[in-house]
Amino acid sequence: MEEFVVRLKDSLPLYLLSNTSELHLNYLKEHFRVFQHFADGIYSFRVNCAKPDPKIFEIAAKQFGVTPARTIFVDDLAQNVESAAACGIHAIQYDWKRHGEFQKKLESLKSKTGR
Repeated sequence: MEEFVVRLKDSLPLYLLSNTSELHLNYLKEHFRVFQHFADGIYSFRVNCAKPDPKIFEIAAKQFGVTPARTIFVDDLAQNVESAAACGIHAIQYDWKRHGEFQKKLESLKSKTGR
């Protein structure tokens, strides 16, 4: 997955939106290089709300300086994808068993968002 993220970083700005604690975040950043490829991140423990709360998507759009209609959100949980979509964000549910389908959907959305 890290290789895929690196390729995406070459064509899209990447941001992280995570439901996590400070302890977990510190561990993940220390042990997984993939985090270095994201320009910025929103973490639930810092903003006092978590996905699927629509408020976290509003906070993210403001902090990252993005427009929902030109933004693509990827998550493995249906309720998070549905919430993002309800906020006007293009959202894709990720299933590693269907990675090829995900890539096709992402390419389609990239053209719709002007990326």
